[in-house]
Amino acid sequence: METNYLKTYRTIPLIKQNVWIKIKNFVREEQLGKLLHTFEDDLNELISKAKFSVQTKKKEELDSCLHTLKGIAGTIGASRLQIMAKEAESLDINTINENHFIEKIEKCGIDSLREMTKL
Repeated sequence: METNYLKTYRTIPLIKQNVWIKIKNFVREEQLGKLLHTFEDDLNELISKAKFSVQTKKKEELDSCLHTLKGIAGTIGASRLQIMAKEAESLDINTINENHFIEKIEKCGIDSLREMTKL
């Protein structure tokens, strides 16, 4: 059964535009490109580790991945991703697995990255 949270997270903005615009105005273009590339690499690595942690039922490792992802997302203004990662930390591993929540977090991360490149 899908949790109520999973049904409502879509109402949270992908990006805190004011945060992202400040970042874009503060850094040079090559730094911005590096930031986006690093975010993409970190997202892919953390999602891969999170999926493995779910498969092997290692909640502590999963929580570490989610906590790191939550922090990165908060730093760059990816608000929906940040809140999804935070919520996932409080869910048991079976609920995460049954609801394919890591895959939903991954899609949100990809959507966030796409939105950042458009702003």
